[in-house]
Amino acid sequence: MTTENTIFTDVVNFNADASCLSAAAWLRALEGGESAPVFQWLGLFVQMKKKVVLGLTGATAADMAFFNPHSIRLINDHPDIFQVIARPFSHDAALLRLPDGFRVNFRLGLLTLRRLFSCVQPFFLPPEFMLTVEQTRQLDDDGVVLTFLNPSRFRASQREFLPVRPYLLRGALDSALVCLPVAGELTQAYLSGLDHGDAAAWNRALVTCGLPAPVGWRDGESVLLFPQGIERERRWLDGELCERTHLPVPNPADFAPAGEGFHQTYPMHPFTAWMREFRVMGYVHRLLRLEERLRELDAAGATLWLQCINSDVLSSVEKDTVYKRFASLDRPGEFFDGQFLRTERGFEGSEYLLLLERHLNGDVCDYAQASSAPHMLKLRARRLMIEDVLAGHSLASVIDGGGR
Repeated sequence: MTTENTIFTDVVNFNADASCLSAAAWLRALEGGESAPVFQWLGLFVQMKKKVVLGLTGATAADMAFFNPHSIRLINDHPDIFQVIARPFSHDAALLRLPDGFRVNFRLGLLTLRRLFSCVQPFFLPPEFMLTVEQTRQLDDDGVVLTFLNPSRFRASQREFLPVRPYLLRGALDSALVCLPVAGELTQAYLSGLDHGDAAAWNRALVTCGLPAPVGWRDGESVLLFPQGIERERRWLDGELCERTHLPVPNPADFAPAGEGFHQTYPMHPFTAWMREFRVMGYVHRLLRLEERLRELDAAGATLWLQCINSDVLSSVEKDTVYKRFASLDRPGEFFDGQFLRTERGFEGSEYLLLLERHLNGDVCDYAQASSAPHMLKLRARRLMIEDVLAGHSLASVIDGGGR
């Protein structure tokens, strides 16, 4: 097999709240209309006719709609290039969620994406590849037909029992979803492509993964973190040797369970990276207590809660700085060192949590509306979106109503 006859699907997780992407940097990436970095990044796929599956969280899409509506129009104008899939509003650590919390996050995310994009496929990309059997059932109830699994994100003792081909994933109470495993080794090959500004390692990985039609997974926000990231992505796309495709809507009846000796249900993701030194335990405890009052929240409260549950509030506290070595794009053969610092997302989450507690206690606080801090600008844009998709309905109605 050669790369020229490889059919490849590029699934991109885009989380505007990623732990290394500061709120200020994200807002700068949206400034300037068609000259904005986010628009320029999306434009690469259009100019080069490269199909991509976009997994934008609802929060990310809401920011784009408010600060750079040009990017929303570009996606809608090119359905042959961009395939938008279902995501939650917040990039959450779903293993921490109560049933109502998971429903709210998923349904508000789906409502946001449907409000902004002409077509949203019923494929759910789980943040952090965390999904429980009960959440699998909830997704099935809400009309989702396919989800994704990344075996490389699990322990070696788990990986040997995970399928590498699509299969029928079992959920609680006789529910099921088609599960599509991604080729996890392609993620590192993509990052190597950005490091070096070429597609050499990528093209080798497409062959050595041993799959005729591999599905890759990567973080879209990486292009905003790497020096000259958009040019690095352009060189990677220009040099890759494969045929890109979108995902068809599967018929679950065409798929079989994983089979004896394999995990039938979604494996429980290790939580070590998010709770490494337990510095976030107090935050998690307070947040879980507030989740029990979810039905009391209005749009303002719901927006604050969605900000609080982002998984990168935890990872920005618990994960280490990332150190990398980059090839110079301007001086071939030369390299330089760089680092990706974790942002102050832990501070932002704590501030959101304090505002949410005060909001539930009936305290009037103008800080969220008056502050010019970048994370508060994001909050206000997202609140407008939540108010729009709720359209006067209560959060309880979102929880109790169907999601189809």
